[in-house]
Parts: sequence; structure tokens; C-alpha cells
Amino acid sequence: ITYVKALDSASKLNINDTFSTTTLATILDHLFYELNVSGENTDASAPNPVDNTTSQLTGAQVLAYRATLTDQRFATLRQLTRIAQMTERRYDVLKHYLTIYSYPHPPDSVQSFVPGVTLPDGSGGLSYSDNSGIGNTRSPINTNTAPYELLVAIFRSVRVPDGGGGFSPLSADKA
Repeated sequence: ITYVKALDSASKLNINDTFSTTTLATILDHLFYELNVSGENTDASAPNPVDNTTSQLTGAQVLAYRATLTDQRFATLRQLTRIAQMTERRYDVLKHYLTIYSYPHPPDSVQSFVPGVTLPDGSGGLSYSDNSGIGNTRSPINTNTAPYELLVAIFRSVRVPDGGGGFSPLSADKA
């Protein structure tokens, strides 16, 4: 008997993406907050309801650990549990929103245009907070199948014109 398991990796956030590490860290921070696993959306002295710990989990910690890995990539999602702040219960929540398997698009296909949103260079599209990802690949997320919490985390990471010539994050109520 042969078993085949189909996974919709396009509905998850690829933690091996290298397009913009600052943006990925920000999206992870927003996702951890939305899922109540960050440790920051509870009283600092109160334990997190997901895993009864007061330690804070951040996207920067995930990316710092990734930088220590061979080829600076996660080989398995389970490697996340080696991060000091990643408890087993946090991992059990997050594994449904993260992937290492989605298809990476080459640099010439990464320009995503969104009406009303402007990049710092004046072109239309999603505004990434840095240029560290230029020339790297990204794995787009299928907004038709992605979970609500992930979509909110992504949209809270988008930067929009603030009217004064700069860019500011999208407010939580508009995400």
C-alpha cells in the first residue's frame, strides 16, 4: 500500500525565504502575536496562556537561529524547537502556519503591484522595509487558502504612504 499526502504549502509562510529578512521577521512577530504565542500580548508577569511561560518569542530569534544552520536554511520545520524560546506547545500552534517547502519565485517575478501602495523607490507594489532582499527569491502566499491569522500578520507588515512623504505600517484595524 502506498500513501500520498498532499500539502498546501502555498497557504503558509516560508521561513526559509531570503527576499527581505526584516520583513520576514516582522511578519513572524505579527503572527506570533496573532496566535498568542509571542509572550507580549499578556501581562509581562503573567504566563503565556499557550505554554505557561513568560519567555518572549520573536521573529528575529527565529532568523538568528536560521543563520547558524547549514546553508542558512531550515532542513525541517521541527528544527524550530531548538530555539530556546520555542516551547513544544508554541511549536504545535505554529507548525500549521509555517513551511519550508513552498515554491520560491525567482527575482524577476517578485514585483507585486498593489494599487495605492508605493515602494520607497517610487514604484508600485508592496513596500518592504529594507532592500536586503534584492536579488533573492520569495515564496508568495496563496491568499485564497491562507489562514486568517497569517493574512492579518502579513497585512500588518505592509507599509503604506503616511501622507508626509514617508511610510508607516498598516494599522491593525485596516489589516
